[in-house]
Amino acid sequence: MMNALSILQKVIVSHFYKVNTGFFLFVFFVLFGIPQNIAQFHLSLIDGMLKNPSFLVLVMAAWLLYNFKCMDYVIKQLKQPQQLFLYCLYNLSYIRCYAYFLFVQLLVYMPVFIYTMFVTAIAFKTNHIVAGTGIILFNTAVIGTTPLLYLRVLQKRPLLQNASLLRALPRLPKPLFSLPLFYLWRQRKQMLFISKTLSLLLLYIFIKLYQPDHYDIRPTLLCIMLAAATNSAIVFEMKIFDDFFLQMQRNFPLYMAYRFFTALLSFTVLLLPELLFVWKGYPDYFTPTDYLQIASLGVGLLSLLYSLLFTGDMTMDGYIRIVFAILATLFFILLYNPGFLLEVFMLSLSFGLYASYYYAFEKKYD
Repeated sequence: MMNALSILQKVIVSHFYKVNTGFFLFVFFVLFGIPQNIAQFHLSLIDGMLKNPSFLVLVMAAWLLYNFKCMDYVIKQLKQPQQLFLYCLYNLSYIRCYAYFLFVQLLVYMPVFIYTMFVTAIAFKTNHIVAGTGIILFNTAVIGTTPLLYLRVLQKRPLLQNASLLRALPRLPKPLFSLPLFYLWRQRKQMLFISKTLSLLLLYIFIKLYQPDHYDIRPTLLCIMLAAATNSAIVFEMKIFDDFFLQMQRNFPLYMAYRFFTALLSFTVLLLPELLFVWKGYPDYFTPTDYLQIASLGVGLLSLLYSLLFTGDMTMDGYIRIVFAILATLFFILLYNPGFLLEVFMLSLSFGLYASYYYAFEKKYD
């Protein structure tokens, strides 16, 4: 039994945390690196969960999306050709096989599980019995039922009987800028939902907890910068889509400015949920003129990340390191609030990199 658990831990769990190192570093930076008083921040956050049922449901949705991320990874690993030897586990008894994958699920879900146990302890200590019980039932359902899906994969049974219906979309004419977005909706729903949930949750927490004593646009700019950065993995996927499916665009008689404009339009639509949600902070956090700066910062950051992907054939790990370096630089620049000069510089630099490397970029295939 210990040998089987050790194999599962090495093949699935360890690789899961290695592949998602950038994601965990980003979440850790947002939750523990930005707040000046970490303990007060998290206690206020937990207090909001326990006292506001709607907020607790929203946070549970974020936890559930993280579990979808875990499920997606484990299922894909089980379907990899090099992991076919794991199918021999199904020769064991159903209970024993379930126990093995319950072990896997508990380990990949561990970051959320530890945090929820901390929240539950505070809930019972502060007499929020209903909220605490709800969190326990939620964790029990998530951890207990997910291994059943892994067992279906071992049985080579479809997870959904009518999965093709979920992929059915109306066949309408699609403008050029929308093609990457439709690809994300069809092929990367989970990544899209997780990114949007994290960004909207970040904006909600900021607007709910931050109470300015005087007008200052800088905290809002920092928050929208982080909200936009949660879409960095989506930008990477959009570039992959361009490399594999839109190579013929290079032969189209299109001006470089038009090509870049279509990319900006894609990023604007991608950030539309955040740009609409941030209006909840009007007029305490920004004026209509400053809103243009907020929107330009988000779109400019994504366009810069996208253009940098043309400078070389990057891996996800190298790309994440660049994202962190840019966020750290922008953090110190935004403290001085250079106004629209920053956004103009970012968009100009993005266009310069895009125009310089667009035709020179060559994807390396393994």
